[in-house]
Amino acid sequence: MKKWMLCAVLLLALPALACSFSIGMDEETPEPVVPTAPAQVLSTPAPPTPTTPAATGPYLYDIFFSSGITADEQPVGVATELSPGTASVYGFASYEGMSDGAQCESVWYLDGEEVARTPFVWNAGGSGGPLMIAYIEKEGGLPPGAYDWELYVDSSLVVTASFPVGGLAPVLFEDDFSDPGSGWEVGDYNDGSVGYRDGVYFVTSTFEDKYIWGVANQFFSDIVIDVDATQISAPANDNNAYGVMCRVQPNGEDGYALRISGDGFYGIHKVSDAFEPLVDWTESDAIRQGNATNRLRAVCDGPNLVLFVNGELVAEASDATFAEGDIALSATTFEAEGTEVLFDNVVVTRPSPR
Repeated sequence: MKKWMLCAVLLLALPALACSFSIGMDEETPEPVVPTAPAQVLSTPAPPTPTTPAATGPYLYDIFFSSGITADEQPVGVATELSPGTASVYGFASYEGMSDGAQCESVWYLDGEEVARTPFVWNAGGSGGPLMIAYIEKEGGLPPGAYDWELYVDSSLVVTASFPVGGLAPVLFEDDFSDPGSGWEVGDYNDGSVGYRDGVYFVTSTFEDKYIWGVANQFFSDIVIDVDATQISAPANDNNAYGVMCRVQPNGEDGYALRISGDGFYGIHKVSDAFEPLVDWTESDAIRQGNATNRLRAVCDGPNLVLFVNGELVAEASDATFAEGDIALSATTFEAEGTEVLFDNVVVTRPSPR
């Protein structure tokens, strides 16, 4: 069951103040790898025009929103509109004239209706930024509509900022798997199976190191894929892999695999006769381990390949081998025990302009 929650958190030991709103083929065994370079920031449109600050007193300015953050809570680009299926939005701002201990209240609206209000105490100093002030999220994706955010300081409205979800990013394809005739691959194979079951799409890998995937029988070039992935069975040590493929070639095999594992790793691989790591298996706290649901976002935009897990950027790579192709959902077990993953709520959109 999905539900709305709201909380405010002051991060005393970090340079951030956060107010959260939750609407809520053969392969090698993954090994942890220390990243060699920091993630790159995506190029995105300029931020929206901020509300004009008051001449005196506390105010916020240069306000912008991002659909992802890095490990050190820096924005991954700037978004003026958010695609359908966006699970998290992070609000950043610079500020002046604030006072530690000030009584603040953060209010969120969807299509003009207040959906959450939470008080908190300011504890980020008098001036600074850009700082992550608030974030809003919902497991399964934010409902489309016009979002407004207001910040009150000592009962006075300091700033208002807005962003739309689902307004300008066209949906190219979506499937909730309620129709078992919607066109995805169905089959029982020597090493596993794929198909529809009770309103979801299942992928089962039953033999060690065997990569099983099912294609959508669609054709795309530059896309963003959002999907809920739920591991329901796995080896005792959760040593497996599951996720999405983009640009699957007509041979039904080659393409790009953007995946996570039940024991908390992520990776991006080019599949072409073998698995070539573009981002080798690396551990991340963003991944919900074991039998759990993770919201995956795979961006395949020109040569740029980006993987988000539960709203957090975890991996970026660049490769220009494949420019277009099908999409697929996949699972692999790296042990003698099998792995089964259920997929739901697939939404394919066009990337935001760069």
